[in-house]
Amino acid sequence: MDKKIQVIREDVQQAKNEAKKYIQFPVAEVSYLLQQIEIKDKALELYGDETNYTTEILVPGEEYSSLLILDDKGRVARAAIKGEDIL
Repeated sequence: MDKKIQVIREDVQQAKNEAKKYIQFPVAEVSYLLQQIEIKDKALELYGDETNYTTEILVPGEEYSSLLILDDKGRVARAAIKGEDIL
């Protein structure tokens, strides 16, 4: 898991324990979390799009895969988990 998200998570827990410590999240942290959600959403959309799982038969007995995901082998997912936007 992304270290910055873990720190934010710990801050939220501490804020819950000390209710008066935080009234609202700092804008930078919220912006960061929204950016991370967008990265992960793009990766999920890639893997969730059924058209990325189609195969076409060009020659009888031979399949051509137009499957971006087979070529990807989880690269987009691994990057998204790290918080990197590669799409």
